[in-house]
Amino acid sequence: SSIDEVLGVVRKGSKIVDQGDPITPETYQKLQGYEKVYNRYAESTTDRVVTKLGLFVLFGGVLLLLHFYLLSRPKLIEDRKTSIFLLLQVLFFPAVTYLLTPSYPATVYLLPYCMVLILTESVLDQRTAFVTFVTTVLLSAVVTSDTVFFLLLEGVSGMVVLATMREMTQRRDLITAAAWVPLTQIVTYVVYLLAMDGDLTGFDRNMLWYFCLSFVFLMFSYPLLYIVEKAFGFVTPLSLMELGDISKPLLKRENEVAPGTFQHVLNVSILSTAAVEKIGGDVQLTRVGALYHDIGKMKNPIYFTENQGTENNPHFKLKPEESARIVISHVTDGVEMARKANLPEQVIDFIRTHHGLGMT
Repeated sequence: SSIDEVLGVVRKGSKIVDQGDPITPETYQKLQGYEKVYNRYAESTTDRVVTKLGLFVLFGGVLLLLHFYLLSRPKLIEDRKTSIFLLLQVLFFPAVTYLLTPSYPATVYLLPYCMVLILTESVLDQRTAFVTFVTTVLLSAVVTSDTVFFLLLEGVSGMVVLATMREMTQRRDLITAAAWVPLTQIVTYVVYLLAMDGDLTGFDRNMLWYFCLSFVFLMFSYPLLYIVEKAFGFVTPLSLMELGDISKPLLKRENEVAPGTFQHVLNVSILSTAAVEKIGGDVQLTRVGALYHDIGKMKNPIYFTENQGTENNPHFKLKPEESARIVISHVTDGVEMARKANLPEQVIDFIRTHHGLGMT
C-alpha cells in the first residue's frame, strides 16, 4: 500500500516520442501508460452497451439450450426440486468465476467445475450431468484469459470423470473419480504448452498448486452428496447399492428374527426386478424396496405364515378382526422402523403401499 502506482505525469499535448527517436525504458513505460488510458477512454458508452448486450444474448442462448434439453426430459422439469438443484449448479460456478476472475485470474483453475458432473450424475443420470456441466463451463469461459485452454482443460477433465464414474459401485469410488482430475489437468497443461510453444519454457509451477487445490475442493463432493440427498430428497444409485447390502442391520436382523420373511423378500426382489426391467423401470430402487417392504413383520414374526410351522398358527386362537389388525400393523410397524433407520422416503413408500386398501 506504500507503493505509488504512478511513476510520473505526461501533460496533455506534450510529445512522448518523435519519429526516429530511440525508445528508452522510461519512454516505453510512458507509451504503455498511454495505451492503457487510451483504451479505457476510447470505449464509448455505445460499445459498452453492445458488449453487455452480446454477453446477455450469449448467456441466454446457452441457458436456452439447457432449457430445451430439460423440455425433452419432462420428469426433470416437472420436479421443482430437481430444477432448482440444476439451476443452482449452473449459476453458482459462473457467478463465482465472474466475481473473482477480474481480480484473481487463477480462480478458473481453482474452482472444481467437475463437481457439477459428480453431483449431477450421482443423483440423476449421465446425460443430464454432461449437459449441465457443458452449460456451466461455457458460461464460465467468457471471462477467462485463455478461453481455449480453459475449455480444453475442463473438457478433458470432464470426460475422464464420466469414464471413471461408470464403474462406481460404492460411495468411496467418488474419491477415485476425483483423484483422476488433477493428474489429467497436469498432463493436459504440459501437452498444451508443447503444442503451442514447442517446449516447456513457459511452464508455471503455480499451476500445479492450482490443480492440487482444485482437487481438495473437489473432494468436498463426497460430504456434499449427503447434503444434496437430504436437502432435495434424492435417492442416488450409490445409496441404493449400500442399502441393498443384506449385511445391513435391518436386513441382518430380519434374517435372524424372521428367516421365513427374509427368504420371502429375497424372492420378491428377484421377481419384481425381473418384471420392472421389462417395462424400463428403476431396477435398483425396486430391488431395495422389495428387500425392505416386510421389515414390520419382525415385531410379530410368528403371526405370518412363512415363519410358522405346520401346526403352530397363533391365528387359530384369535378372532378374525384381531388377526387382521396384527397382519395390517406390520405395515405401520415397518414404516416406523424404517424412519428410525433413516431410510429414504422412496423406499418407505414400498413399505407403506405394498398391501393396498383391500380387505385383509
